[in-house]
Amino acid sequence: MTVLHALAAMAILASPVTEAAVGAPPAEAFFAVSVADLDGSERWYCDNLELHEIWRSDPKAPWGAARVLEGGSVMVELIHKGTAPALPMAAEAEGLGLRKAGFSVADLDRRRVLWRTNGVRIAYRFHDEATGRETAIIADPEGNLIQVFGPPGATR
Repeated sequence: MTVLHALAAMAILASPVTEAAVGAPPAEAFFAVSVADLDGSERWYCDNLELHEIWRSDPKAPWGAARVLEGGSVMVELIHKGTAPALPMAAEAEGLGLRKAGFSVADLDRRRVLWRTNGVRIAYRFHDEATGRETAIIADPEGNLIQVFGPPGATR
């Protein structure tokens, strides 16, 4: 563990926890995303994944500004590194690494209506043979891919 990681962990542990997080069950899905526009990304994730902020770091922290959002069984950490260069979109990147994040929702059709209303790009929509679920892959404003699974047995 680097000194930077240790400092980040200590700051998170020392930060006050909002009432929304106290006594809440742990998220079943978690992913962290580096973003160029922290405020815009937070609005997008709250509006389109139905999340709400439960924690924010000091924007002057040495590791950069961060916010943790949560809703249902999903938790997302948004990290802003200031002037860090953008990475290529995960699906188009060469080499190894995380290509997309994903989670399940109870009503994928309702989410699709929400996304269409909000102008969210649905990159792919298909029946996932591996899981037997209807699936949609959306892209956030920075090109990060998020795979959203409907409930088992649901059809288009």
